[in-house]
Amino acid sequence: MPSSMTRRPIASSIAFLLLSACGGGSDHDEKTPPPPPPIVTAVSVSVDAGSVAGSLSPLWGDHYDLSFTHMNYAGEAGFIPLVQALQPRSWRCSVGRWEVGFPPPTGGDSTDPAVLMTVEREYYRGPNSMAGADDPANYDFTYLDTQLSDIALVGAEPFLCFDSMPFTLSSEQNPLNPYNLGLSDPQLSYSNGIRTAPPADPAVYARVVRNVVRHIRGLFAGTTDFGITYIEIGNEPDLVDATGDPLRYFWTGTHADWLIMYAAIASEIDADPSISGQVRLGGGSFAFQPGEPSPTFLQDFLVDVTLRGSRIDFVSYHSYDDDPAQHFVSLSRLAGILTGLGLSLEIINGEWGRALDGADPVYDRIEHGIFRARVMILMQLFGVTHAHEALLRNPIPGSDFLGLIFTGPPAPKPASDCYLALQQLNVTPQALSITAPSGTYMMAGSDAGGTKVVVVYVGDDPGAGNQTRVDLSVINLPWGAATFNADRYEVSEATWSAAEGVKLVDSRPGLAGPTFSDAPIFGPGPGAGQIIVWELTRN
Repeated sequence: MPSSMTRRPIASSIAFLLLSACGGGSDHDEKTPPPPPPIVTAVSVSVDAGSVAGSLSPLWGDHYDLSFTHMNYAGEAGFIPLVQALQPRSWRCSVGRWEVGFPPPTGGDSTDPAVLMTVEREYYRGPNSMAGADDPANYDFTYLDTQLSDIALVGAEPFLCFDSMPFTLSSEQNPLNPYNLGLSDPQLSYSNGIRTAPPADPAVYARVVRNVVRHIRGLFAGTTDFGITYIEIGNEPDLVDATGDPLRYFWTGTHADWLIMYAAIASEIDADPSISGQVRLGGGSFAFQPGEPSPTFLQDFLVDVTLRGSRIDFVSYHSYDDDPAQHFVSLSRLAGILTGLGLSLEIINGEWGRALDGADPVYDRIEHGIFRARVMILMQLFGVTHAHEALLRNPIPGSDFLGLIFTGPPAPKPASDCYLALQQLNVTPQALSITAPSGTYMMAGSDAGGTKVVVVYVGDDPGAGNQTRVDLSVINLPWGAATFNADRYEVSEATWSAAEGVKLVDSRPGLAGPTFSDAPIFGPGPGAGQIIVWELTRN
């Protein structure tokens, strides 16, 4: 892969307007007709480089993994450089939970209350009182600080989720409670009915949350300011089963319990001038499932914060489906709810990806990256500011698992090259107007200085024996008659190889004039298609 592709800063604009040689010779050859020529389908697209249509977020820099410390994958030789090559911008992590499906590190699945009060991720260990909450001696930030320091090491900003209730603050302190799912299924050991229960006293828990936020901004116990901006409350409190009944994996309380807890936290954060202007507060990484009864938990939440006047800076949701169109449907529902309530909130996708239905060969192919590129284009249509892809690395060694990086030993997966290709947009944050047929996936952007224009086209597999020609026209280049260079990069399901990755396939130096055109052809070949990136740079 060209060295220029390994380190690129982003932005863009979007449009979702959603050879055979025959040798002659023998008589036998003459009896076998040559294969038909490929059917070439032309797609005409144009970009107006003089028409700025807003700005876009580099969603390909956002990742989700609960922590660097799980199974010590951060300690694997070569892992950190692979993460750094992806240029992570935002990393969603937890204040204390471990991954569902994998054993906790030190006693988190114990049924002994004395053990549960002192496990390594127990960041608060004091009494359930305001005085206790305000005493720095009652906190142990060893695990949290280590995790946040590791995330900062790769250049990402932690996106911190409060989704683990400290034992002494929980309304449920009996490990043998009926909601301890780990008792019957060890894979669900995190969901033990204690970490996922409402607080016994919402006001005390809110004070603890406030003091943890003060700590990570260097204002409480310790002096390290991790520069964290986003504070998220909760994780999928709205999960339901096929009949619409609550699944108490991540929240055992009622809607009302959750709303009271959030309101108490919002009040504490908003009333503290040392942090209120430094952080953005929201929630609750809602699963937002299609089968959830109406009004949904998310709707109840938004109505409640409106009625109470509680602080809310963003709303976060999750989306998992193999079809990009279904991610579009989820966002359309969410946008409709916000519009109906007269709310203009930042929208964040806390975690997203393909359907969570086990191993899938697509995870280890370019197709996975092309799928993600399409969904990121759709999310930008709705102004999604962050979208944490799940997962950054395979949870265990092996193949066909979620992740952009193989585990044990660490190695980049083909899909990661799609992320590297999109990094070309890092330096062009001004979204440009695009004209394209319905169903076209594109992004285009320019820099504020008028020195660079980048266009991205994400194409479908043209089908067996067929080809697609992309007729691109870029008009009103910002440098007028000045000369410029045009480079075209490609990532192809049909021709990808680990040695080449993102390929520079065409370079034209010294072009001149206010327009640019190109007509590359891709296909035939297996897989999901191709990502084409044009980079136009003024001399």
